[in-house]
Amino acid sequence: MEVVPTSVGFAARHWDEQNLDVAAAARQIGESTSHGFTDAVAPVVDRFARLWREHGDRLARRCEEQADGLRAALADYVATDAASALGFQRLISDPGLLLSRGLVEEVR
Repeated sequence: MEVVPTSVGFAARHWDEQNLDVAAAARQIGESTSHGFTDAVAPVVDRFARLWREHGDRLARRCEEQADGLRAALADYVATDAASALGFQRLISDPGLLLSRGLVEEVR
């Protein structure tokens, strides 16, 4: 499996931007008023705005969670890759270790 860290980082930033955009839209919807509507319609308008604000807030949180998940996965990948590289370097730098583990045979 190949992971391109810059691509994952770019995708995480994109989800962060989506979070900000959706959160701003939700806030604007929530700040809207029912002024100018008749008394019969105003409660419906308020409910509509409230429900869309809540929906937008949920979507924004999901975007943020997606970005956080990508960053966590990337950090795990980089840490695992570094640990694997270090272990491999130790292994190949000590021929005795290779022999003791039966990974190579001594040819005489």
